[in-house]
Amino acid sequence: GGWPDAFGVRGAIVAVDGLLIVLAGQVAFVAGVLAIWRVLRRPSDPDELRLVQRRLGFALAAGAVVTAGQALQSVALHPLLPAWWFALALPAAVVPALVLGAAAHGLREAVAVTPRVEPRPRVFPWRLVIAIGVGAALLITVGSAYTEDSWAEGISRGVLEAVAFAVCFAVFGRRLGIRL
Repeated sequence: GGWPDAFGVRGAIVAVDGLLIVLAGQVAFVAGVLAIWRVLRRPSDPDELRLVQRRLGFALAAGAVVTAGQALQSVALHPLLPAWWFALALPAAVVPALVLGAAAHGLREAVAVTPRVEPRPRVFPWRLVIAIGVGAALLITVGSAYTEDSWAEGISRGVLEAVAFAVCFAVFGRRLGIRL
């Protein structure tokens, strides 16, 4: 057993794709949680509904990136792994893709009946944003240090988590309605 060694272009594709899967998975989770959080507050204004729909769109798009990444991993590693692995891995990417497609279709129908207004800008309190970012980085640091039995591993992964959090907040924050 174990995981195969992939070198050259195949190895680069697998590595970059793996990082993309992890990052897109986190974006999907955060956007989905933000949408659910707003829905639980029972939005009634069209701009509130638009914000929920935008966040759901982000979550679905990021989920599609994860699913496409899984399919790419399956194809890239196919020659290096047993046939039964590929026979399970490819459907494990196709089935979620079908579900995401159905959800995207439902979201498109909801957007079509919602009045077209731009969501009002909202700002998460800076202290909350910093607390969430530091908490996530600290959780990854401690968890990785414990599971890897190495503080160096934990700190390196915690730093990567903090950088990813800051970059995603800067890049996606305005569209997700959490910063101006």
